[in-house]
Amino acid sequence: MQCGFWSMLADLLAPLPCIGCRSVATSPEAPLCRACNSQLGWWCRADGCPRCGAIAGEAGTCPGCYSDGSPLYRCHALLRYEGLPMDWIPSFKHRSSPFGPPLESRIAIEFLSMELSRSLAARGAARPDLIIPVALHPRRRRRRGFNHSALIAQRIARALIVRSSADALVRLRNTSPQARLRYDQRRANLRRGFRARRSLEAFERVWLVDDVLTTGATLDAAAEACLEAGAGEVHAVTLAATPPRVRGPRTRTSARKASRGLSGPLRGCSETSAYPSARVSSRPFEQP
Repeated sequence: MQCGFWSMLADLLAPLPCIGCRSVATSPEAPLCRACNSQLGWWCRADGCPRCGAIAGEAGTCPGCYSDGSPLYRCHALLRYEGLPMDWIPSFKHRSSPFGPPLESRIAIEFLSMELSRSLAARGAARPDLIIPVALHPRRRRRRGFNHSALIAQRIARALIVRSSADALVRLRNTSPQARLRYDQRRANLRRGFRARRSLEAFERVWLVDDVLTTGATLDAAAEACLEAGAGEVHAVTLAATPPRVRGPRTRTSARKASRGLSGPLRGCSETSAYPSARVSSRPFEQP
């Protein structure tokens, strides 16, 4: 019994292995070694708008998304959805154990959530009045045990000291998995798929949080519900996005033909921050 106790204590005090290569010792504050960190596909200006692919231009609404009729004002992504995030994110939300997602995945999502919070604050992104996660249908929520987007939104809200509401939206349709569907198919699948539980007229700027932006159809549908409830403008905030250039055509008139787009680089920006000192927690997500 004593041997087991001291073994557990040693495991807790020992340096954590890198969540990428698992071979180099790291810390909870920086769980990736330098080599793995350099391999992550940080979203940059050359990637353009995470939703439509238009090249970054002046601050403000994305003209590519605007011309495409999207209800989203701007979109922000931390990473390209490739490499390690393609292991971490599905592992986090599709738990394979009664004890919740693997510790490695929880640490990874915590790390990415904090990096996204720091990046948005550093580049002077317009401060939101409210942060809302994309809702899961109640059946899927019960089956999964938690809403992964709500955990990400909660971390960002705590770090930036911004109000959040985990239950502001309700998902009306229990749609089938959409990973293999085109944008127009996803959009039809999700039409009128969300509803706000209460008025959002008091909130001029809303951040809508999800894990990955693929075609943008889910975020579009959720944003429409926010606008119908009275929100002034809705920004999409995601950990990752699939590069628009590798997707199939969105519609007959591709939004990528837009001459200008939205979002500048999320990292290394020196704009004045609109946020108070961020409260960044180094603890991994608690067990769902």
